[in-house]
Amino acid sequence: MMHSPQTLVPLDVHPTPRAAGGTGTSVKRSMLRNDAGMSMVEIIVMVFILSLIGVGLTLMFINSTTSQQHTAARDKATGQAAVLTEVFADSLRNAVAVKISADGSRLDTTMIVSDGATQWFECRSWAVEPGGDLVYSSGKTPRSDSTMPWKTLVKDVSGALPPSNHAFAQAGKQIEIGLAIAPPTKLSAADAVVIRQSVTAQARHDEKKGAVTPCLGG
Repeated sequence: MMHSPQTLVPLDVHPTPRAAGGTGTSVKRSMLRNDAGMSMVEIIVMVFILSLIGVGLTLMFINSTTSQQHTAARDKATGQAAVLTEVFADSLRNAVAVKISADGSRLDTTMIVSDGATQWFECRSWAVEPGGDLVYSSGKTPRSDSTMPWKTLVKDVSGALPPSNHAFAQAGKQIEIGLAIAPPTKLSAADAVVIRQSVTAQARHDEKKGAVTPCLGG
């Protein structure tokens, strides 16, 4: 039996090159980049951005805290000013005699104190010391020339009456008061709480109820 001859088809042992733009090489490069992690430039940029964010948050926190402290300090100074305004108004209206020092830093008064049936006199004095303390003293005798033993009412006080920044001034029975109270945390002179007050001494002495105590020393 005769067999018909077979035709052998040659095999192409050389692989066909990938067409231009194939994805094989790009995939390998992408895998290599992923394995290598972030580059040094990328790390530096990220650290810089995070630093800016951290600085911004820190400054915002500091500004918020400082603002709260200044507000609390100013509220305290405003409260002190309100109390002093009321004290001066009540006291000076009941004054029968007033004396103010030449430099306008001290106010001495003789006050009428009465229970209705009888009346007596009390010496009350206020002074702004060179160190900025507003001090006060009261009693039945003239107050001492030295203010060292007096009670401190408010600190960081200065005169505010123009033109010489006196604390106290007088025109007849009219007493002018000008005080600037600086908050504990000062930023500028604009932060001071200023008292500008005018009070008229309205009390009248009834000689039948006793003689006026000489309070105007100092």
